Amino acid sequence: MNVDIVETKPSIKKGRWCKKDDDLLAKLVALEPSKPRWRHIAEKFGSRSGKQCRERWENHLKIGIIKRRFTAKESDFIHREVEKCLPEAPRWAAISAKLENSTPLMVRNHVNNFRRKRTANALKKRRERINRNRSIPKITVNLKPKPQNPPITKMSISFLCN
Repeated sequence: MNVDIVETKPSIKKGRWCKKDDDLLAKLVALEPSKPRWRHIAEKFGSRSGKQCRERWENHLKIGIIKRRFTAKESDFIHREVEKCLPEAPRWAAISAKLENSTPLMVRNHVNNFRRKRTANALKKRRERINRNRSIPKITVNLKPKPQNPPITKMSISFLCN
């Protein structure tokens, strides 16, 4: 009987990176002579894939990346560059290359957050305008009781008889 032996991959860890993982990744990248070979780094790392290692390094740990808010001038530049790209998809890497200490992920998140806030503000203003223009029906309450039939008196009976 011929039985194939299947080599199982170590389980790939998903989710947050801890400080220990970041330090190990930085050491493994430092051991690579020039351009990191992410598959080899992942094999040495053990619990992460090559893609996970590359994305963590390029977007978070690479020397020169500074996590910060963009200045108003940088924000205007980013939005002008995105407008130039329309109707095609923006080239995040090309835009981030023109800015110091930023990554394509930072630029993309900045633009998407701006769009989300702008849309939310527009919806809020629209709801306010609709509510302002909506006429509220007035309800009047008459506190006086309705007059009932007048009581029958002698005079009204004599009038009815004639």
